[in-house]
Amino acid sequence: MALWRAGDRWRVAVAAPTGDRAATFTADFVHADDHWRGPAAEAYRATLPPQHEALRETHEIAGAAAGSLHESATALVAFWAAVGTALAGLSAQLAAAVAATATPLTAPAGAAMAVAALSEAIAVVDGLTRALSAALEHARHTQQALLDRLSDPAVFPGGRWPVSAASTLSDASLSDGDASDWSLAR
Repeated sequence: MALWRAGDRWRVAVAAPTGDRAATFTADFVHADDHWRGPAAEAYRATLPPQHEALRETHEIAGAAAGSLHESATALVAFWAAVGTALAGLSAQLAAAVAATATPLTAPAGAAMAVAALSEAIAVVDGLTRALSAALEHARHTQQALLDRLSDPAVFPGGRWPVSAASTLSDASLSDGDASDWSLAR
């Protein structure tokens, strides 16, 4: 089913890699800072927490999106399986009703059986449709909440991925102590 495959893609292609990156995108994990000291190193290390937080949040959102898509797929499969069961039951009841109409004396009872069977099937399918609608409405709310999280300004400033360069790096004047004449503008 397409919804299930879409959920798998969110889990495998988005949640898993962002989770892997989030685990390695911290100042504690990046070993370049073990040998790099000074203002340039500090400015670089300052860019890591927002990147880490965005990766972590993307990982969680993608995992939740996958779960929501899987839940929707499961609800649809359950709905159609239950509708199939209801129709099979209706068929059996209608067959009994048709058999009951074989004689003029039992025809009214057979017709009443058929009407009752149809009424029951309609009520069952109506209940199943309401349950499916509720499940899909829940999925819609869940997915809207996930979309809202993607525009959280604390994690995604201006609805965008956080910049990977500190503002002190933007003028290319950061000094790291070597002969390149790169100096920190403060």
